[in-house]
Amino acid sequence: MCLQDRRAELAGLASTPQYRRLVAAARRLLRDDDEACDCVQDAFAQALTHLAHFNGRSALFSWLYRITLNEALMRLRRRRRTEAVGTLDQLGGPAAPIHPAWPHDAPISPESAAQRREAVDLTRHGVSRLPATARDVLWLRVIEDRTTRDAAERLGISEGAVKTRLHRAKQDLRDMLLPMGGQSAI
Repeated sequence: MCLQDRRAELAGLASTPQYRRLVAAARRLLRDDDEACDCVQDAFAQALTHLAHFNGRSALFSWLYRITLNEALMRLRRRRRTEAVGTLDQLGGPAAPIHPAWPHDAPISPESAAQRREAVDLTRHGVSRLPATARDVLWLRVIEDRTTRDAAERLGISEGAVKTRLHRAKQDLRDMLLPMGGQSAI
């Protein structure tokens, strides 16, 4: 595939549902809609700049997805450095410990880690026991963070059916997990 074809394919990604997947991935890391959109735009710019280095061993979208995640992670690092500098300036001395931006960055006790693993295992087991129709909707809406419309199109059902199946899947999962003493990670 020549460079012009790759440019055209890259430009085409900006107007597809895959663009929303990129924004959703950035939003999950950054927790800010505007910054997520900026992040994806910067990822597109980086991809366009380095398109000649794309070796084609993976899909162009996969390459762009990785660039987006790397850009989001870099923004998080810059944000943390800025927070540290802000703390130093405010106190006029050495920076006080800053609370991590993400709960999973904080040191956790072995007991908490074991509880988290158990909750994840229980949730996985519960999801595996759901009917395939419920699992599919749950996967698309919760794991892949797709829109209701996109999930409906992919499954060939109405948006109302997606909403209903998602609600029932969550309810069934909750009903399965609560008697086990677990709580859903969803």
